[in-house]
Amino acid sequence: MSPAYPTSLFEAATISAMPRDNAFHFFPKVPTELRRLIWTICLQQQRIITIKIVPDTGSDDGYFVEAQRSYRHSKILRVCREARTAALEFFSLRIPCANLDARVPLYFNPELDVLYVDQEKYDGLGWFVDLLPKLATYDSRGVGVLNLATNRRVLSPMSDLDRELSKLPSPKKAAFTQTASRLRRLWVVVLENSNTRAMGGGLSWLDTTVHHNRAVPVFPLLQTFTRLPADPRPIERDLRNIGTFYHPQGLVDGWRQLEKELGISRAKGQSPLELQVLLAVDATNSSEYRKPIVDRASAERFVENEERWFREDVCTMFDVPVPYWGNYLDKEEWEGLRQSLPDAVGFWLFPADAFGHFPKNGTTPIKRVRDLRDHPPELCVFDMR
Repeated sequence: MSPAYPTSLFEAATISAMPRDNAFHFFPKVPTELRRLIWTICLQQQRIITIKIVPDTGSDDGYFVEAQRSYRHSKILRVCREARTAALEFFSLRIPCANLDARVPLYFNPELDVLYVDQEKYDGLGWFVDLLPKLATYDSRGVGVLNLATNRRVLSPMSDLDRELSKLPSPKKAAFTQTASRLRRLWVVVLENSNTRAMGGGLSWLDTTVHHNRAVPVFPLLQTFTRLPADPRPIERDLRNIGTFYHPQGLVDGWRQLEKELGISRAKGQSPLELQVLLAVDATNSSEYRKPIVDRASAERFVENEERWFREDVCTMFDVPVPYWGNYLDKEEWEGLRQSLPDAVGFWLFPADAFGHFPKNGTTPIKRVRDLRDHPPELCVFDMR
């Protein structure tokens, strides 16, 4: 008999929507300055916003920018004129995107929001180096991007960095260097195939181990998240067996090499760059389940489908079937974790060097399993309300 699977998804907070008949009817009588402050406080939610660089031979730049991951405009832009004015001041950076209305750009707050720059494919650093400084020209305060995330389609391979930089005009390199020196944080993004949560022998070169690694967060098509200084769940068992297809340290080293080659440095008195590895699995990148997570119901469907696939496929793929509690747990431990370890819709943030040394020749084995218990991550969870 198949075990029941409790889909108790973790969220930072669950707040019920206020009933319509409990609305604050006296809000218009509140002083204007206080109302504006209230609108601004409502906007102060941290988001990760994805844009993609897409090749375009018909463009002067050779590329255009698209908003990705179901970007949604803030509802406060549509409440009333006063709320919209407060929102437009808050979202000082307005990024024109080819797939959005030219009159309604992507609205972005440099201090709070994280801009995740993706790319259709790796085709050199030229577009990335050109785009990042250009974003400051779309900012009414001239700030640009302070919190950046990017992935291996932008940062790698770095073995050809000298050749890549030699192709770029000096003014573009200088502008990029100045912009990059103002960054407060950089997250190198590692979004794994969601099948890596259901680890089979394919994720270990030395022996065959089976383990359902449910602690790894699942990345959704959502924007607003809450950042926690530590993951409060019992994740030690799963941290012992973190599988990644590529070596995350290669991206960290790539950025550091870029800093060195361009002379990117911090101003006196400026805090050091917060450099971290963002790790999660992507529900849309799966051989079994390609539907995005957009709310609690779709998240529950994902984990139920994943559990079924783990029991029926992974545990039976060997000559001797593996019990559904895997090789690392006994049945009692497995049943205990089913109650105490809920799934997280979000992502982990690891220290920059948590994944260990990256060989200088770049010939590191793929599909490695690492023990990260000495590097406990932060947990960021998305708002699924």
